[in-house]
Amino acid sequence: MPEVPFPRLLAALGPKMQELAGERADGVLPAAMPPEHTRRARERLGDGKLVVVLQTAILATDAAAARETARSTGLLSLPGSPYVRSLKELGYAEADIMDGSDEVVDACFAWGDEETIARRVRAHLDAGADHVAVSVLAPDLASAADQYERLAPALQVQRAAGRTSPVS
Repeated sequence: MPEVPFPRLLAALGPKMQELAGERADGVLPAAMPPEHTRRARERLGDGKLVVVLQTAILATDAAAARETARSTGLLSLPGSPYVRSLKELGYAEADIMDGSDEVVDACFAWGDEETIARRVRAHLDAGADHVAVSVLAPDLASAADQYERLAPALQVQRAAGRTSPVS
């Protein structure tokens, strides 16, 4: 047993699950949501709980290719899923969510060059995230390793900017 307990986080997207996390866990771990969702999670939980965000990144500057990669996950088009409900709560139309409109994809997935992705990470931190874990979408393990190596220098800037927690 570790001397320091690991924090318990709930993968909570909606308000009721985030309230439960505030009562019974150490915080939340939302994934594939825009920074506005992070801001609302922080407001719901207050300063005493952790908000750890999982940001999916696509290191590609071709908009059509990056958006197609994001859409291919199928993450946003599951009817009745917590993702759909949470995006509707943020004001996105269900048709846009289910169709994977450019606006929805751009809100939920960070894509572009290294600095563009780092700006999205900063946006989550500025919205109240304590930590942002970056997960790249890549066709294979070798490509993913290459993308993490390319992203690392841009994400290291987060530490130098005085954030409370490093970006991974």
